Amino acid sequence: MLAERIESWTKEWWEQGLQQGLQQGLQQGLQQGEEKGFYLGELQTLQRQLTRRFGPLPQAVQVRLSTASREEIERWLDRVLDAHTHIMPFAP
Repeated sequence: MLAERIESWTKEWWEQGLQQGLQQGLQQGLQQGEEKGFYLGELQTLQRQLTRRFGPLPQAVQVRLSTASREEIERWLDRVLDAHTHIMPFAP
């Protein structure tokens, strides 16, 4: 009887732990997906603004954009409106 009860509790705790782990993993995955989507949206916006203002972007600029961090993209988005050339937003 005691062994059955311990086995039942163990199974119950294991299932609860599994459920909590799945929930935490799902929330973390959703948050990461949301952040990635936001980054890609900012990147697309910057590419569109640069192209509309300066025409087709040189390969070097496209490569720089594709390897940029989110912080860099945000900084360049702030600078693109005042830029006189396609290189100006990237200046340090």
